[in-house]
Amino acid sequence: MIIDSHVHWVVQEWVGERFWQAWVWLTSRLSGRDEDRIKRRLPDLWDPGGEKLVSEMDEAGVDRSILFPMDFGLAANVGEAPVPISEVNKAYADLSAKHPYKLIALAGVDPRRKEAPLLVEQAIKDWKMRGLKLHPATGFYPCDPVAYPLYETVEKFNLPVIIHTGPAMHPLHSQYAQPVYVDKAAADFPGVNFIMAHMGYGWYPEAVSLAANKPNIYLDLSGWQRELHGSPAAFYSALRLALNTLGKGRILFGSDWPFFKLLMNQKKWVEAVKNLRSCGGEAGFHFTEDEILAIIGENAKALFRLG
Repeated sequence: MIIDSHVHWVVQEWVGERFWQAWVWLTSRLSGRDEDRIKRRLPDLWDPGGEKLVSEMDEAGVDRSILFPMDFGLAANVGEAPVPISEVNKAYADLSAKHPYKLIALAGVDPRRKEAPLLVEQAIKDWKMRGLKLHPATGFYPCDPVAYPLYETVEKFNLPVIIHTGPAMHPLHSQYAQPVYVDKAAADFPGVNFIMAHMGYGWYPEAVSLAANKPNIYLDLSGWQRELHGSPAAFYSALRLALNTLGKGRILFGSDWPFFKLLMNQKKWVEAVKNLRSCGGEAGFHFTEDEILAIIGENAKALFRLG
């Protein structure tokens, strides 16, 4: 089973305009294409009915996707999206219910919202959402007490929390997303499994080191398409470090779909991880079949309790 543990369902009106401007700039820099060309490709990301998501999963051979909203409304210089975050969460839950054997939805909300604890409770109890996503680069630390009521809720239902870690594009604030700030939350809530999204990006040694000391910290590989695209040895080296330090059981495949598909489509990213033995071996890094199977699906299957 192939499980993508980091997916977004994207509709234009669900995120403020400043976010799209920043995404165009970043993608232009990563891909080497001019910004006007990238801007023309923006509609390729938008998927009002969810059909692109399901279709590209099938094309890439992905069996299940874990998807969650992005709440950037309280971030400085981003601003609220035209659609309230509660409606976005409900839409995610509805899409998951429409495809129950393919999509698993988690709630996504900024914990600084007054209604955040009630929204998470409703999302889990009434809408059957299966965990929580936080994006601290909007302006809060994951160990801030404001997030603790949300952790208490997911702990009550034995569900995981995924937290963005690593530098974040303008106008978000990277300092809040340094992996070390997940450490206290993981210590204070040993019954909650925390996933450090993106394996901390440039802070990946810190993320790996912290996970080595906290059995309830997991890492996902979403966003590492850019390293595989531009410097494959850097990707293989970081993954080998994580496996050597943690073992095979706490590393999850993820894509951050659809945000990197103009750099590397979903099928190519899936194939790259499935073929780590051969491709990594050519670069001087050894990966076992057991490690690949764990990363590509078995770990997520256990963590999210998927039948």
